[in-house]
Amino acid sequence: MKHSLAQHLFSYTARAAVLSLAALFVGYALISPAVSHAAVPGSLGAPTWTATNPAVHGGGHTVANGNYLYSGATNFISGPFGGTWYIEKRNKTGVLDWSINESLPSALPCWGGGTSNNECNILTDIAVGNNFVYVVGMRYVYPRTDGAGYEMLRVEKRSKSTGQLLAAVDYGPPYGSHFYNAAAYSVAVGTNNLYVGGGQNAIGSFGPASVVVLKINKVNFLYTAHVLPTSGGTTGAIPVYISLDGNNIYLASENGSFTTTLVQGWKKDFSSQILTQSISAPPGSSYSEPTAILAFGNLLYIGWLYAPPGGSGTGPFWVLSILDKNTGTTIATRNSGGAYGSISGISTNGSNIYVSYNFFVTTGLFTSSSNGYRIEAYPVNGTAPSWSQNYLTPSISIGPPAVDATNAFVPGSEEPLGSPIQFYLQDLPIIPSASPPTPSINFAPSPPPSGKINWSCNGNGSNITSVTIVDPSGATAYSSSPNLPFVSGSYTPTTSGTYTLTCTSPGGPATAPVTVPALSLPDLTAGGITPTNATVGTPITLQATITNQGAASTGAPFTDLFQSATQITPSLVGVTGIGTAPSPTLAAGQSQPATLSHTFSSAGAIYVRACADSTDLIPESNENNNCGAWTPVTVSAAVPVVAGVCATTHYQCTTPSSSTNHGSGVSAWTWSCPGTGGGSTASCFQPKPTAGICGVTHYSCIAGTSINDTASGSGWTWSCQGVGGGSTSSCSEAPTITSGTLTAIPIMVPRGIAINATFNWSLSGAGVTSIGSNVCQIWQQEGSTNTVVDPAGFSGGSGGFTLPTLTGSITTPITLNHQALYNIECSVSGGSSTSVSGANTLINLIPQYSGF
Repeated sequence: MKHSLAQHLFSYTARAAVLSLAALFVGYALISPAVSHAAVPGSLGAPTWTATNPAVHGGGHTVANGNYLYSGATNFISGPFGGTWYIEKRNKTGVLDWSINESLPSALPCWGGGTSNNECNILTDIAVGNNFVYVVGMRYVYPRTDGAGYEMLRVEKRSKSTGQLLAAVDYGPPYGSHFYNAAAYSVAVGTNNLYVGGGQNAIGSFGPASVVVLKINKVNFLYTAHVLPTSGGTTGAIPVYISLDGNNIYLASENGSFTTTLVQGWKKDFSSQILTQSISAPPGSSYSEPTAILAFGNLLYIGWLYAPPGGSGTGPFWVLSILDKNTGTTIATRNSGGAYGSISGISTNGSNIYVSYNFFVTTGLFTSSSNGYRIEAYPVNGTAPSWSQNYLTPSISIGPPAVDATNAFVPGSEEPLGSPIQFYLQDLPIIPSASPPTPSINFAPSPPPSGKINWSCNGNGSNITSVTIVDPSGATAYSSSPNLPFVSGSYTPTTSGTYTLTCTSPGGPATAPVTVPALSLPDLTAGGITPTNATVGTPITLQATITNQGAASTGAPFTDLFQSATQITPSLVGVTGIGTAPSPTLAAGQSQPATLSHTFSSAGAIYVRACADSTDLIPESNENNNCGAWTPVTVSAAVPVVAGVCATTHYQCTTPSSSTNHGSGVSAWTWSCPGTGGGSTASCFQPKPTAGICGVTHYSCIAGTSINDTASGSGWTWSCQGVGGGSTSSCSEAPTITSGTLTAIPIMVPRGIAINATFNWSLSGAGVTSIGSNVCQIWQQEGSTNTVVDPAGFSGGSGGFTLPTLTGSITTPITLNHQALYNIECSVSGGSSTSVSGANTLINLIPQYSGF
């Protein structure tokens, strides 16, 4: 079994021209189930029409542009030598404007000769752009180094008005001084360039093949070839189909041993690949290849076919795979249901996706007594057809004669038999325009102040393809793509004003407005953050003002959230909640600070904001303005904890370098040394120079500090040291007898009679351990006479008696004529005599009685 372009030719039938035309003109009038061949005015005032070439082997293609059809096909020559490219232009009534039968004969038999294998010089696709017609295919060239011919990818640029050839490109992979096989399969017209998809052999006669895309400048026809490898295994020139989409190009190609379709996405300049995905034929399939591709909306529509298990010649069966354009994931799959045929093309008029199929006489989905084609319409981004119609091949033939007119597919043969080029025109019956959808929208406060917008969309027999609600600012508040005949829902408005519902279906868009009245609700906002400086590790109290700028009270307390972020432009980074703060019930117009104690753990620029009512407890007239602006907070590195230390000189500090709170009193200077990093502040004091001044009592100083304190039996001594360099004074205090006791025995004596009396005493005083310098005597006061008690009696001796000890007793003769008072008197350091408190007693006379 040879492997060549001929191996793929049953896909050429799939590329018959129905799609391009159907996509452009079915959009003018939707097709109804009844078939009418009469000219019927379309919605734009012109008859609807289409064209196709159901011939199996001719590879016919037709594209509609304006009021004309541009068609191209291969006119096979009888015998083993090549064929011609047949190109024509007709008006929409079928009248020929011009035709070209381009002779591209081969000097050698194509692929070794034979009457059924003469597939040289095959036209594969046609496109129209501006004033030009572009035709692509394969050209057979002779000779090759080994004496055989080889195929080259050919692209032609022709005048749309005359068909004249203006430029051409012949491309093949280099091999020594010649080329090896290449063939074009599809062409897409961009703004400035053509994109031609084809396949080529690698070095070697039938080595692994690659995808090749020629990017051709439409003006000068200079090209760049982009060779894209497949996964290997394929020989010969593989089918490649192209779809342009914005700045991207999508390709579908056979990929490896004819059992897999490779889907690729690239930037138009091929600077980067954006998608790669493989679609495998069912297990046991002997053959598979793509036949069409369309990138539109969010989806890729891939048409491909395969020969099912069971032997050569069975099938092909077609498959429509619908992929996510961004990920390549298969979303839906549709197949022929056992009918032989292939997808001839996929395109769109912007409102629907149209898929065209060729089919052969068989059973199943396309049960028919004749060959024909089928058109299905899919909603944009839809995965199931919303309309379909079968059409049978008519019997008319237009174009040059051909030998084989059987137009048959022979089960069991390796490939379909040849057939003449056939075109036919058919007015598509008009499908009644779909009725516009019916939108419904209302606002139901239940109960106030809460409320919802309730909406519904009735497609009136058509599916609702999109639903949008636009808010009073013009922004889209809600959107969906339900693709259902009836949809409904509810939306909670965020502000008052007019909201507009738009329901879209094949019958067009329809709108309905509703006005949401201003509600008496609170509206909470948060102000900026203060302070804006902090230190790592040091707690800081963050504060933001929470304001109720609405028309009603919040009715309840609520919770505020403080957030931090490490970046706010161009996008938010590192947003995290750092704490919450309670807010009380706020009346309309009332403000209240919200505070949060927070400790930052790292230095740098941190952004902080507060958000009022973070739990959405309070229904508000605007739920989208609760958060304040991000405030930058500069967090500095932590400062070491150092306590303040006073220096010895006034107003100076050992730590830190400067002092505060300077003061100057009569006797001293005062100042403070503040700590840093949270360290304590030292209170400092330096006395001014002052001489020492002795106090009245021992060890006391009126000025200065008492030092050298000494106590002895003779008294106390100490010094008052001056302050700040002042002089020192020497101080002393003598001890003083301050109290005592005195008793006498007897306490009564006879008058005028000398008797011995005993006196007992005790004396005490602070610091007094002996009589010392104190001279203490017992004095007798009898009447007006004061006399010192003398042990020898009152002889009037000199000096009298001096007490020898603090405690003692003496006996002395006394003679009293009157009551006598006795007390102890002491003189201190030669001073005057002073009575000792408590040291006194009385001796009375015994009464005398006279006789009766």
